[in-house]
Formats: sequence, structure tokens, C-alpha cells
Amino acid sequence: MSDTKTHRSPARRAARGGASLRVAHPSISVVELRARGEQPLGREQLCARDDEISTRHAQITADADGYSIVDLRSRNGTFVQGARLEPGRALRLVDGDILRFGATLAVFRSGALPPPCPPTKNHGGPFGQAALEQQLRALARLPELRFVLVRGETGAGKEDAARQIAARLRPRGPLVVTNVAQLGPSTFHSELFGHARGSYTSAHTAHRGLLLDAGAGAIVLDELAELTLEQQVVMLRAIENAELTPVGGDPTRHGALIIGTTNRDLEVAVATGALRADFAARLKAAVVRLAPLRERAEDIPSIAVALAARVGIELDAEVEALEHLMRLPLLENARELARIVASASDVDGRLHQRDVGRLAGPPPALDLSRVHDGAYASDRALARAAGISRRQAMKVKRAPR
Repeated sequence: MSDTKTHRSPARRAARGGASLRVAHPSISVVELRARGEQPLGREQLCARDDEISTRHAQITADADGYSIVDLRSRNGTFVQGARLEPGRALRLVDGDILRFGATLAVFRSGALPPPCPPTKNHGGPFGQAALEQQLRALARLPELRFVLVRGETGAGKEDAARQIAARLRPRGPLVVTNVAQLGPSTFHSELFGHARGSYTSAHTAHRGLLLDAGAGAIVLDELAELTLEQQVVMLRAIENAELTPVGGDPTRHGALIIGTTNRDLEVAVATGALRADFAARLKAAVVRLAPLRERAEDIPSIAVALAARVGIELDAEVEALEHLMRLPLLENARELARIVASASDVDGRLHQRDVGRLAGPPPALDLSRVHDGAYASDRALARAAGISRRQAMKVKRAPR
């Protein structure tokens, strides 16, 4: 069966509702899961080109309590959170579980999500890009949009997203990008809003400022929530009224779309007095949220390849190495992922699990409350997954349920 059928059709159905498996490697696809009953999984459903997947590899069962998975005595085993399941014994799935079938990696998702986009060279990944596309379409429907805020953690790809917003909403105008936190108090107003000739000692010529340089295009203001309280007042006027006043000049209008980025919690910043309440309220009027990588592990294999390519590495990763990366918390998101990939890859681009583990350490331990009696193939497998001793694993497996 062709990849087209296993990729497109399930992806469209999954977008309408229900749980799904989001296949992340070596191909990108979505397998919709039935709301009730048993559903076999094999090479045809998961990845037609993966010869390590058995024809009937595993089975997922849906009931009133949720979804569980069982290995059907497959040739190469079914792995959940890095540990091999014992054939014939079920394990309850929770949202975000990382599954390995042969050389194929997938993530279990309990709710409806949009189908993936083609892989890109940015921090989005095919599934994260799909979520961003949804938000971009919503922005495009807003009338007279003057400001958008991109919220996300460090390394989540805020500037990439801001550039996509500018390209979608102001495709014909120029794009100006600056980090406002790096503008000194004495130069902030002049750099952004300009100054008139002779407005101060060294102002020998007039300066338009970055907002007017953006024309009818867009300006990206990185770390916008780091402005001082005084700077927030003048920026609020520029956002709400599309008006600015150059140093020593007269008020004038601007036509740029202002796109701010921040990794701050706005509510906390208001509570601590770092942000004015009116400024924070305006920032929250049109928001694009970028999920951290730990919330979209299905994007990590694609992003790892893209990040490696940026530094000239053609990544050839062991499936266990990619699985390890997907299970890490990656608190610095793409920045941390890029460091691990660049440091752990050898000169030929090979990425081994042992090197990822050496640099990043072990993934978080398994939640023991999820372990069903007999779910793991051996005491050793449970001990490795849970980060406990083999003796402790023996007690867990034999404890009454």
C-alpha cells in the first residue's frame, strides 16, 4: 500500500476528533484510533517502508477508561517510554507516551489535533507548524490587526514564528527585526521612533526610526515585555493608535504591523509590578502561543535533522537515540536540542544513544502508578524504564493490584 494512503487519509480523519498516533520517524503520518474496540497495528498502518515492523505488531484497545496497548508477539517488540512490553500484557496509555515499533517512532495523543504540515527548516516541526498554521489563519480573519504577541519559552522558535506572521499578514512590505531589551534607555526612543535634526547635541541629521523604516510591512520587537514602565507608555500609544512622536519632532502615524515576542508570564509580571496592567491587556489581545518541545515530542526527530543541517551535519541517527531525545524535558527547547545533536554526532553524522545519554543524562523515570502487573517483558526492562533497582522492580511487578 502506498505511503499516500496511510498518511493523508488518517490525518484528515484524526483532525475531526478522537485520539491518534502521531508517527514521527522515519515517515510523518497520523493514525486515527477508534473510539471503541480493538485496533491492530502493523507495517501497513504505521510505516510501510519499515521492514522491522511485523504485519501484526501490536494492538490498541479503547474502552470507557481510555486506551491500552498490547504487543502481539512481534518480531522486534513494542516499546513504551523506552521499555519493551511483555507480549500479550496490556499497558494503559497516557497523552504524550512515546512508542517504538521496529524502527518507527510515534506519540500517543488523546485528543483531536490538526494534520501535520510538510517538514520545514525552522523550529516548528511538521506538527508544531500545523498548530501555528491554525493560529495564522485565525489572525488573518481579524480586522485592522496592528499588533500580535508571540509567547513561548526560550528556544521555542519565537522569531521564526514572528517572521512567518509577517510574511503571511504583510507579505509586500519590509521586515525589521530588533531586540528592544538591548536598546539602552537613552537610545530606545530615538532608535524606534526617530529624532529630528538638532533635537540633541549629536543629532546632526534627522533619523526616521525603525517603526517608520518598516513602512507598511512589519517590525518584530523581541523581548517586548522587558520594557521599562516609562517605555511601555509610549509603546502602548504606538500599538493602540498607530502613532509615534520622534524626539524633538511632531506626532506622526505609522502603518507597520508590530509583532512582539516574550517568554515571560504576563500575569506574574503585572502582579510583581514589572508590567503595567493596561500594557499587558493590550499585549494579550492577539496572541500566538508556541508549545515547548516537551509538549510536542513528535516534532523532535524532524527538528533535530533541520538543526543538524544548519551546522552542516547530515544526521543519521539511531532510532534509540531519537527516542532518547524525545523523552528529554529539553528545558531550553531547540537551543538545547541543537547543542546535544551537534556535540553527540560523529564526523559522519551518526548519532548514537550512548552519546546522547552521556551528554543529556537519562530521561525522566517512569511513573510507577502506570505499571500493570506483567506489562514489562522483564524486571530489568521495568528497572531501566522506572530508574529503580532490579530488586525494586521485582517487588513492583509482584505487588497486588
